[in-house]
Amino acid sequence: MTRTTVAANYTDMLRHVAETLKPFGFKRTGATFRRIVEGNAAIIWFQKSTSSTMEYARFTVNLAVVCGAILDEERGPVERARYVDGHLTKRLGELFPVWFDKWWGVTENSDPKAVADEVEGPLLEFGVPYLETYVRTEALVALWSSEVSGQTGRGPAAYYLKSLAEVRGSGG
Repeated sequence: MTRTTVAANYTDMLRHVAETLKPFGFKRTGATFRRIVEGNAAIIWFQKSTSSTMEYARFTVNLAVVCGAILDEERGPVERARYVDGHLTKRLGELFPVWFDKWWGVTENSDPKAVADEVEGPLLEFGVPYLETYVRTEALVALWSSEVSGQTGRGPAAYYLKSLAEVRGSGG
């Protein structure tokens, strides 16, 4: 019975978060929330820990932006993009004024709305604005370009810029 209650509380918490994120254009699929903007995806993913038990569901929040123009075709359409497809990824705690790898928990006695409220504060203060800043391709290009300048032209940012230039050069 505990497992069912913990799982139900976790799912109810996600439902509360979904209601909060809906006005910002996010749609929920499981533990993933997506917002599609100009062919790109802003993603919020609630990642359960491998240390979760039947009595305690431990989770953190991850953020990603997927550039639809360079999303590998075999990954499917950008509307189904996942966190692992992200061309820009962050853990929510990385955006806190003092970096903190924040994990939350749900038990059978948890109030799902209270847990959702606790997550939504930093999500709305830091996570959603961060995603809004970088969800457009030109913002990603500016970020990647700043990461590449002064470097050897290697690394993910350089690869993404090259891929995007190739797509744009072919009329994509």
